[in-house]
Amino acid sequence: MQIHWNPCIFKLMKLTPAWKLWLMSLLLALPSCGQQQIVVHPFGYWYKGDTTFAEFTELDRDSTLYRLFDEQYLKPFNSDIPRSAPQVRYSPQKYYPLRGVLDLGGLYALSDMYYYDANGVDSFYIYYGEPDHWYLLLATTTDHYNQWIHLQIHIQTRYLYIVLTGQQSVVKEILLYGNLMGKRLSNRPLVRHEYAYPTIGEEMGIVSFNDFPYPPQFALGKWIRCYENMPWIDTAIFEHDINKIHFVFDRYSHYSHIVHYAFPDTQHLTYFEFPYNGLVNSGKIFQAHGQHKFLAIQGSLPINHWEDMPMDHVAHPQGSLSDPASYDRVARMAYLFGVVMGKGNATDPYHQINFPDSLHQQAYDAVEDGNERDADWIAHPMQADAYFAYATMFDDGNGAPPSSLLGVKNADPHMKHIMFGTYYMDSNFVKAFNYYMYYRRKDHKKFIDIYNFHHYAFIRNQHAVSPEQDSLRQKIKRYVDFIHNLDPGKEVWYTEWGYDRNRKSDLAVPVIPGVDSATLQAWWVIRAELAIAFTGVKVNTLFQMRNDGQQQDYDSSGIHRFNTTGVMDNYRRPDGVMNYSAYPVYYYLATFYQLMFHYRADAIIREHPGDSVWIYRFRNALHPDSVIYAIWCPTTENKIIHKFEFHLKPHTLIETVRLQDKSFTGERNMLQTDAHGKVSLRITENPLFVLTAEK
Repeated sequence: MQIHWNPCIFKLMKLTPAWKLWLMSLLLALPSCGQQQIVVHPFGYWYKGDTTFAEFTELDRDSTLYRLFDEQYLKPFNSDIPRSAPQVRYSPQKYYPLRGVLDLGGLYALSDMYYYDANGVDSFYIYYGEPDHWYLLLATTTDHYNQWIHLQIHIQTRYLYIVLTGQQSVVKEILLYGNLMGKRLSNRPLVRHEYAYPTIGEEMGIVSFNDFPYPPQFALGKWIRCYENMPWIDTAIFEHDINKIHFVFDRYSHYSHIVHYAFPDTQHLTYFEFPYNGLVNSGKIFQAHGQHKFLAIQGSLPINHWEDMPMDHVAHPQGSLSDPASYDRVARMAYLFGVVMGKGNATDPYHQINFPDSLHQQAYDAVEDGNERDADWIAHPMQADAYFAYATMFDDGNGAPPSSLLGVKNADPHMKHIMFGTYYMDSNFVKAFNYYMYYRRKDHKKFIDIYNFHHYAFIRNQHAVSPEQDSLRQKIKRYVDFIHNLDPGKEVWYTEWGYDRNRKSDLAVPVIPGVDSATLQAWWVIRAELAIAFTGVKVNTLFQMRNDGQQQDYDSSGIHRFNTTGVMDNYRRPDGVMNYSAYPVYYYLATFYQLMFHYRADAIIREHPGDSVWIYRFRNALHPDSVIYAIWCPTTENKIIHKFEFHLKPHTLIETVRLQDKSFTGERNMLQTDAHGKVSLRITENPLFVLTAEK
């Protein structure tokens, strides 16, 4: 390593030789004269107009690379020792190298850098320059043991790109010194956005498998997430030019002459499907009743292992997963999906739609481009750069014009593009995806219309936890605020959540004396709906419409997670008729949806962790003097408070509603407060709704 001596040192060379070595070593550990420490905030942001830039972006999922900058107060010349080190939360070797981009918010003249080399030996790289145009600054091995390493670097840059190649490249902290050259971006938002809570009627939905057994007048929500499992686009095996491929929109194709084209989802692959029969049999009925449907590209059937990513490997034998051009076939299929299922007027120039009267079905308002592609249960999870390449082609052919016939929005500009549902609130992935959208598209367009996540409240290998124990409202609110700050103006949807009942699932509600699992499931689902209403989520879809069939009516005998999350059961009787039986949660949701349809979250009246009673207030969007209070015990012990004093104005007329099994109206009673404004209520873990008028 070449050492650049600081001129300040030579001013002190006349000091006595007895302690010259000590002084020299001390001064070598100090930054250059006149240089200031550039304090990095790993969760900070920079703002330029309406655009947000993350101060530090981890480019790999499940990484904690931010720990390189989480102890900026340390002083190397005092021999301070960092405590934290970057690592991968799950399946470590699967996700190395760890990569991150530091954005200093302005051009800096960097003079000195310190990094703490801990234990382990592997490669460590730092680059400077512009995103995707990097110059090597440091290439070394971490072969020092628990030492601060000091480098004098003398470069000008706004960005640094950092790479730790393996589990043994353990660097615990990086400190930077230098001076700002010119202006720096603001670290405070320049544009303030207001986000009104949706009404319950605008927000609620459910995940379905394209079967809708309940009567439309007893709808469970506005939105239906169609979770599909039928192959629909079959492609000619001998053609690999997207302008010559014959996309067969036919579920009854001759399978010996075609190859199925997979879209990313599970370790076995997902088929992007066309639910034609389901549309004819039920979809238009529900459209007539005001239901809004969005397709979630799902499913899993085994294909060759290399088709784990949706790339034509014959047309692109050396194709890179992070290159949008590799997904041209996906983009053409997405275009044809928009032609058939969208609400635009785009034509089918190659006449590839084989069945009659099938164009412009106007069946879908939005399309979700995959499912949990960041999940560790997938054999080859997508990193954010690969997902960007796929999604930008799926959206509009990576900025291609309509004449390109690429991307769903070139067929239907009004189709909302929903990001796949991340398998948890994956802020790392979303930040990295935003980074790639801005820096890898020529127009810097953040094209995703809707961010989307999944979250199930449970303790792994144990059981589910209540919404309150999970701090569900607070978790989701933080995540929604994070996305609103990162990409202002975009919606956030919560498209999978729920509770199991079978005891072999760690998502099952726990055993509580005096309450059966179906009833407890209903209570917790309603309490979760109350929490979600106060988060800013625009749409939530409960998983799922029906249980995985176990061949019996009132089914709690599932053996896997998610088997018994449904609001109803189904099985095929010996005579071939599908038998549906509704659980309490079905009636609870139907009543809640109708009762709260025009109401939106208004105020949290009482929600302290130690409180035995929580109270939320909702206000009618059409008649603001009408309010509904939701009152319940947030416990998990079948708690009952027989006489809870609720306070309103004196002599106020109220109506109470308690949700019930086998009822679409619930148990209703009329009461009035006394001269002191008090009324005595029976409060349980099943929320009580109090309807009244107040300004």
